[in-house]
Amino acid sequence: RFRRLIEAQAGDLSQIDDPAKLPQAALKQTLTAKKSGCIANVFADRVGLASLALGAGRATKDDVIDHAVGIEVHVSVGDAVAAGDALMTIHASDETALQQARELLDAAIECRDSPVARLPLFYGVVDGSEPSSDSMTSRSPS
Repeated sequence: RFRRLIEAQAGDLSQIDDPAKLPQAALKQTLTAKKSGCIANVFADRVGLASLALGAGRATKDDVIDHAVGIEVHVSVGDAVAAGDALMTIHASDETALQQARELLDAAIECRDSPVARLPLFYGVVDGSEPSSDSMTSRSPS
């Protein structure tokens, strides 16, 4: 399906077969767990702001997107980690952007000593009918 999507948008299918053809960031840095524990939160807003600092998104419509930069998140809520395990990898075009992203990402993951339940893959199905009280699940902030 992904190949058909790329093809329908006149994309270069050879980049799917050979990811080395994709733009590559000049710098890569992996952030690691400072202590062992369980991932309690991955704050998406902080990851998004760090991506923006790297140039992976637009703050204004005139901003140019750098397709070589971004953030790989290697963990999910509920994962057990040991000190030194990879949490995220930053792909940056320059040292200034790398440091800005790192500062934001240092506060993007919360690790706890006690086990944390994994998040559900989905919370419900939108089918056009009125929601019932038992079909809507919400997760209370911790």
